[in-house]
Amino acid sequence: MLNPNHLFPLNFKALVLLLGFGLTVFHGVSQVRNYSGVATDIKTGKVLFTAKFNEKRINGKLESMETQYFSADGKVKIAVRKVLFRNNPYAPNFVFQNLRTDATEVMTTEGTTAELHFKKNGDTKPVKKTITVPGVMVADAGLVSLILDRWGNLKAGKQEGLNIIVTSRLDYYHFILYEKSTDADRKAGHTRIIFVSDNWFVRKVIDPIEMVFENSTKRLIRFEGATNLTDQDGKQFTSAIITYQFEN
Repeated sequence: MLNPNHLFPLNFKALVLLLGFGLTVFHGVSQVRNYSGVATDIKTGKVLFTAKFNEKRINGKLESMETQYFSADGKVKIAVRKVLFRNNPYAPNFVFQNLRTDATEVMTTEGTTAELHFKKNGDTKPVKKTITVPGVMVADAGLVSLILDRWGNLKAGKQEGLNIIVTSRLDYYHFILYEKSTDADRKAGHTRIIFVSDNWFVRKVIDPIEMVFENSTKRLIRFEGATNLTDQDGKQFTSAIITYQFEN
């Protein structure tokens, strides 16, 4: 585990190096996948932000991901994220920074333990917590990795339980995954996966997340639900629809 006293007040580049990003030594066949996303308000259709993704795979296995988030017009970079899947494909190490508010999230994992660090904005002190997560531990972009590994079970109508880590809350919550494809989804060759809490109280404050995958490629092509970005004032965006376009 990292020494939490070393994490702040480092800048984003220093955090990235401290966590081991950029120090990766690749062994095997390396593949790079680039794609982009556009997030729109679910009610108004207004563009909230755009994003560019860069994934690196070694022999087909996801190794790392870098995401750059931009303003609605694509001109101003508003957030950055680095994810390293090497230690745990479902609960990867990651660093996220909102460049408009200076909010920062950092997570590292070791076995069933996760070390969480969160700074709400540039005017607040960072807080940290180490938690032990039972069962299937999932965080951030690792959710898609879990869905793909459980694809057969989900397509067979089985529910999959997991404990999702929310870094900004310094805690984890139990959620379930299940398939709920519509006739339109099936006709288009798509699969719709629902991600929802099985706790009634949590469901009152967190809407279910819907993810649509293309069956032929297993790529996530549409996301609907809460995002990890906030607006200029640090207020949480309303639920968004993110559509993805792939370059390769």
